[in-house]
Amino acid sequence: MRLAYNGKKYTCQTDETVLDALLRQNIAIPHSCRRQICLSCLMCSLSGPPPTVAQQGLNETLKLQNYFLACACKPEQDMEISLPQETVAMEVPATVTDAYHLRAGVMNIGLQCAGVILDYKGGQSVILLNDDHIGAQCPIVSSASSRLTGRIDVHLDLSHADCFAKWAIKNLCAGISMRLYGPIGRMQYRYTTVHQAILLAGKNAGLSALVGILQDIFSHEHQGPVYLFHEVDDQAQLYLGDELNEISRYYPNFQYIPCVLHLSENPAPKGLANQRIRQTVADLKGWEVFICGPKDFVNTLQKQAYLAGGNMHDIFVDITK
Repeated sequence: MRLAYNGKKYTCQTDETVLDALLRQNIAIPHSCRRQICLSCLMCSLSGPPPTVAQQGLNETLKLQNYFLACACKPEQDMEISLPQETVAMEVPATVTDAYHLRAGVMNIGLQCAGVILDYKGGQSVILLNDDHIGAQCPIVSSASSRLTGRIDVHLDLSHADCFAKWAIKNLCAGISMRLYGPIGRMQYRYTTVHQAILLAGKNAGLSALVGILQDIFSHEHQGPVYLFHEVDDQAQLYLGDELNEISRYYPNFQYIPCVLHLSENPAPKGLANQRIRQTVADLKGWEVFICGPKDFVNTLQKQAYLAGGNMHDIFVDITK
């Protein structure tokens, strides 16, 4: 097999992974654990879907964009490949400044990058890696304006109880050294016009990426209407509600609308956010739309936004586990 990478072609022997093939030919790419745990060898296939086994551990959004882990990818045909973007090739050391639990099994992690300015936007993600080479993809919740100080805040969804989440619950605290790779993803405020209307809709921990986008929206003094819908199965899964209500009092152009499917003994109809959006903003022509959550939730709202007049180029989605 042949690998096309960075304008050149390389050989990949039978039963050899992409990572091993590139390293054998003195091509340095980020890698660490070689066991599909740390996610640091993330790459993208430009020539079609990669082998399914090389996508284990990635979220649905990355899979749909043909991302894969080089340490597990044994090509079935010639491949054209790339790193997600140049900054992913950089390993950024960072120190945990604070870590605390929010409601709904979400942890806020504050990090200080050492000697490097990570060029991120709120709503994108980073791969956070500990000294045991165990990692997780975490959405960035801090404003892009914080990057010049080297500060970055991310959220970790603890509900899936994967290796990194289990480690974080027991060990993560201020002073611990970490490594970052990123940023990854297209979920970011576009700075098109300060008067454009914006719709954000998230399900459960999908709210986190939207919080990062919201930070950038208001740090640029956005003047257009901004609606945030957060759908959860029950009241206990709501988090950052007090903070979002405070923002809505400070910014009259912002509305926060929590959508709880089961309130006490009165369950709401399935797809509550989808109904509330239709009742609140029926026409989405000219709007910028951000949707983050499980696959069914995202697909339903993406179709609804398009049928309500939204342009597919202005509808951005992130599918979580």
